[in-house]
Amino acid sequence: MGNYCERLGAACDFQIVAQPVASSQVMEWILTEKLPFDSIYYYGKKRPIHISYGPQHKRDIWTFTDAGKPTRKGIERWVELAEK
Repeated sequence: MGNYCERLGAACDFQIVAQPVASSQVMEWILTEKLPFDSIYYYGKKRPIHISYGPQHKRDIWTFTDAGKPTRKGIERWVELAEK
């Protein structure tokens, strides 16, 4: 059986639902705490976050248009936090 993806690492989608916390707050926490990651996909305040982790630690941040296309619009604050 072959690999689905040749990059090493892991990924998951998650959302905090026991005590609802907006995904935007989780994004702020991840970036403020400088947690390592390769990519984070932000789908919206009440939707799960997708995060990947591997040896590259690229710290790419993506959000999506209403049509589902990846974009970097509206993430300036998060990019600033990621670069500090």
